[in-house]
Amino acid sequence: MAGSDGSLSLKLTGGGDTMPRLELDARITLKPEDAPDADRVRRGLVPEAEGTARLTVGPPVQPAGAVLPLTLAAKFASRGPLVQAKTVELELDPGGKAARLSGNGRLDLREARLGLTLRTRRLDLDGLLLSGGARGLLVQGLTSGALTPPLLLDLDLSAESVALGLDDWADVGFRGTFDRTGGLVLRRFEGRAPGGRDRRGDRRGRAVGLAALHRAYRRRDTQLGGTGALSRPDRRRGERDGYSRRTRFRDRHGPLCGRH
Repeated sequence: MAGSDGSLSLKLTGGGDTMPRLELDARITLKPEDAPDADRVRRGLVPEAEGTARLTVGPPVQPAGAVLPLTLAAKFASRGPLVQAKTVELELDPGGKAARLSGNGRLDLREARLGLTLRTRRLDLDGLLLSGGARGLLVQGLTSGALTPPLLLDLDLSAESVALGLDDWADVGFRGTFDRTGGLVLRRFEGRAPGGRDRRGDRRGRAVGLAALHRAYRRRDTQLGGTGALSRPDRRRGERDGYSRRTRFRDRHGPLCGRH
């Protein structure tokens, strides 16, 4: 439907059954592109849009199976091929125990690259990994392509608390890129492991960080390459690293060397 200002209202729903469902509600306008004053006559038109989008994966729009049920909702504004999501809400709901994350995002349609920055207070990874959909994906394996995203995905994730391995990790942060060939570039992982004591004498975890681990796996032949660093604070050194280990990886068939 066209508005009085020349804008166009668009409502689109697609997918379902064997595919995820996408729902889009947006208002689109055509604006003159930026150009020097001398070229004002020759300026083209650039589409601008703002609205909401919602992506649903798994039940109720798809049959249950080797899929992790999730809903991704965003309010966005775009100009040309660049889309900025001011708010992003992600809900993972395996077995009725929802995990909710919120943040913002950016989508470059020209490069088919999606960036998400998400935060949550608590993330139950044990529950997610033990759900039927996640187990089905893991059975297929990392190299099967089942976990390969349709877009290049830059993910920046942080959680105040993460349940993993029947323990609670605190202040967990993850930043990495998932590519469309099944590869992962892990730029940083950090968290506070169970154990230790804080200033009040309560149990507190030791801070552990893993940085710059490059190419965690590839689609056809699982390989590991790059460098990694593991460290924790030492109060005797003013919270500076009292212990660190740096390791260089080539691949699973090549040499593995470490430096303390």
